[in-house]
Amino acid sequence: MEKNIIDAKSINNKILNSKNILLATHKNPDSDAVGSICALSKYLDFLKKPYTLFSLDQPLENYSYIQNSSLIKSDIYGLNPNDFDLIITLDSSDLTHVGLNSFVNKNHYLINIDHHPTNTYFGNINLVIPHAVSTTEILFNLFSNLALQISANTATCLLAGIFGDTNNFTNHNTTDASLKAASRLLSLG
Repeated sequence: MEKNIIDAKSINNKILNSKNILLATHKNPDSDAVGSICALSKYLDFLKKPYTLFSLDQPLENYSYIQNSSLIKSDIYGLNPNDFDLIITLDSSDLTHVGLNSFVNKNHYLINIDHHPTNTYFGNINLVIPHAVSTTEILFNLFSNLALQISANTATCLLAGIFGDTNNFTNHNTTDASLKAASRLLSLG
């Protein structure tokens, strides 16, 4: 698949024109994985788009405060690949880490949103920003570029990922951009 970085409107247009979306994140999901998949699901709720959330493993109970985390399914065999025309992977550097390598077929359009420098650019659209502190920071910027209203619940999802991947702003991943994003998200509730 082609290695490219696409603007926010291209991603949004693909979402708007899809019929059923699978949002997937990596196994053993951390706060960035849970926060990013749930933040994007909140946007799909707003659009009234049908979707399914997937991770090979259920999130830990301590992420239950993140709205929609209870909707994450972990049984790949309970999903029919033909039900989805768009698959969006979040916080995952390759399809194997998501557990979808044998699930994806030629009928799927793939959007890959990630911040890991090891990303293999496996999507039709790859929004991979290795200098971003988290995938939730990328989504915050994506939503901002689309001039979307970020609800308090979505802000919580996004902030969870930034907090988690910076270890509460105590590790070397913490950047000026992550602090500004967190400040804005806190002001949103």
